[in-house]
Amino acid sequence: MRKNREYDHFDRILCQKIYKYFYDSLFYTAQTINTNYNKLNANNLFKLECFVEDLVLNTETHFLLRPDSNEKNDYVFTGIAETYFQLIPSFIEIVNLLSPMYEYSERINVFIVSCDAMGLLNKHLNWNNIFHDPKKIDDRFGGVTAAEIFNGLVKKIRNEWKEKGLQAKVSKKIIDSNKRYEHYRKYIESLFSDDNDLIVFRVNLYYAKQFSYGINVLDIRNNFDTLLKNKRHKSSVFGLMKGYIAKLEYNVDKKLYWHVIFFFDGDNGKYFNRTDLAEGIGKYWINIITKGRGDYEYIDDHYDSGSRIDKHDNARRDPKKFVVGCLQYLCKMDQFIKPKFETKVKHFRKGNPLKISIKRRPGRPRK
Repeated sequence: MRKNREYDHFDRILCQKIYKYFYDSLFYTAQTINTNYNKLNANNLFKLECFVEDLVLNTETHFLLRPDSNEKNDYVFTGIAETYFQLIPSFIEIVNLLSPMYEYSERINVFIVSCDAMGLLNKHLNWNNIFHDPKKIDDRFGGVTAAEIFNGLVKKIRNEWKEKGLQAKVSKKIIDSNKRYEHYRKYIESLFSDDNDLIVFRVNLYYAKQFSYGINVLDIRNNFDTLLKNKRHKSSVFGLMKGYIAKLEYNVDKKLYWHVIFFFDGDNGKYFNRTDLAEGIGKYWINIITKGRGDYEYIDDHYDSGSRIDKHDNARRDPKKFVVGCLQYLCKMDQFIKPKFETKVKHFRKGNPLKISIKRRPGRPRK
C-alpha cells in the first residue's frame, strides 16, 4: 500500500472534478443521448480510475471459493469484488465511448488493453443482474463463471501494470504536476509580493463555433502570442496587467481554447470591475486578434469581498486555497486527460516574474 493515502485522496477528488467538468467532451459518440447519461459515464470513468488504483495496490484474489460449502463454484466476495464487480459492464461500455481527441491515464489504458486481450472489450456483460450470483456461467467465454472472468481480468491488469512499468510513469506524472504547480505558485507569490493589491479573474479565449473547425493549434498559439505582444501598446486594455497564467485546452464546444488567469493592479487609486476588464480583453481578442472570428467566456468566481484581493489577506491569497479550483486543477489535469494536439506546442504559459527591488545597506560597495 502507498504510504501517503491523504495525497491519493486529494488526487481522487481532483480526478472526479476533472471528469465531471469534461463530461460533454469525453463521450463524443453519446452526444445524441441526454446530458445526464454523459454525467453518469463521467462518474463511472472516475470509478474506473479508483478500481485500477485499488487493485494494483494489493495482491488478494477477489473471489474465493467458499470453504464450508458443498456446492461447486460457491464464491465469497472479498475486497475489490464487493465494490467493483457489478460495475465492470459499465466500465467496458464507457471506454468504448471515449473520445479519440484525448490521451488518457495509464489506469484507463491498462484496463482497455487488458479487456481487449481477454476478448471483453466489445462484449456486453449483463453482470448487473448477477451481482449476487458470480457463479453464473457465460457460454461465450468457454463456460467459465463470472467470478473467474473477474479474477482473470484483475490478474491481467496487474500483470500489464507490472510488465509495462506503469507505476513509474504514474509517479513521474505526479512529480511533474507537483513541480509545475509549485513553479506557478511561486509566480503567484511574486505577483502578490509587490506593494499593490490584485484584481484576479479568469477568461476563456477561443474561436466562434462557425470558425473553430478551420483552426489548428498553431493558429491559436500565434493569436495568443500576438495578444501578449500587443499588450504593451494597448494601455487602455492591458495597462494595469501584472501577470497571467494560461493553459491551452480542448473541449467539444469550444474546440481549442486558452484558459487564462489574469492578474491586474488593483491599487492605483481607481476601482476596476473584473467584468469590465474581462470584457475589454474579450472584445480585443474578437475584434483585433481574430478579426471578428473569435469569442470569449468570462468565468465569474464570486469572490466574497468583491473583485479586489487584499495582499494582506493571507487566507484568501494563499494559492493552495485561492486557486485550488483552477491552478491545482490545471496542473493536475494532465495526470488524467490531455488533448491530442497535432503539433507539439507549449500548452502551459505564464508572464515574466516581477522584478522586486532590493534595498542596499549604506557603505562601501564590495569589490
